[in-house]
Amino acid sequence: MLPRIEFEGNWIFSEENLLETVNKYDAVYLTVESSLKILDSGFVEGIPNLLAGGKTYTNGKQSFEVVDAVSDGRKVAMAIHHLFEER
Repeated sequence: MLPRIEFEGNWIFSEENLLETVNKYDAVYLTVESSLKILDSGFVEGIPNLLAGGKTYTNGKQSFEVVDAVSDGRKVAMAIHHLFEER
């Protein structure tokens, strides 16, 4: 069975509602700026089903370009795929 995919927009980021959202889904992809520690794999340190990309994870660069977004999206897609393969 394929996992259900859902988009939550117009969402105000806070640690409290992030943990509530993470507990609601098998995997969450975060694209807003945050101070969370993002691992090279795209996963957020300490939260096994939370992944980040986009402006959340810019490798310390001051600017963020489309090529970076595509790269992040691909990396996170592979991480989500492996996450579901393990289950």
